[in-house]
Amino acid sequence: MRRGLRRTRGTASVSGDAEIVLLLLAAGARPDTESAGPRAEGTPLCAAACWGHAETVSASPVHGADPELHEDHGTGRTPLEWAPAGPHAETVGHLTAAGAV
Repeated sequence: MRRGLRRTRGTASVSGDAEIVLLLLAAGARPDTESAGPRAEGTPLCAAACWGHAETVSASPVHGADPELHEDHGTGRTPLEWAPAGPHAETVGHLTAAGAV
C-alpha cells in the first residue's frame, strides 16, 4: 500500500473515522499494516482500540484485521491490551467478540 494511503487509514483509525476506515478496507487496504512515520500508532486496530473507537474496532475484524496481532512487528501490545488504557468497555467487548483473548 502506498505510504499516503497507509497514513490515511492510520489517521482515520486514530481519529475514529469508521466510515473512512471501512471505505479503505473495502477498497482492499491491508487491515494489519502498521502506520509509519513520526506519529506512527502501530496497527490501525491497536490505535482504534487505544482511543476507544468502538465502531472502527467492531468493523475491522470483519474486514480481516487480526484482533490478536501484536503491534511493533510482533513485539508490542495487542488491541485488547490497549483497550483498557481508557474507559473503553465497549471496545473490549467488540475485541473479545472477535476472538481476542
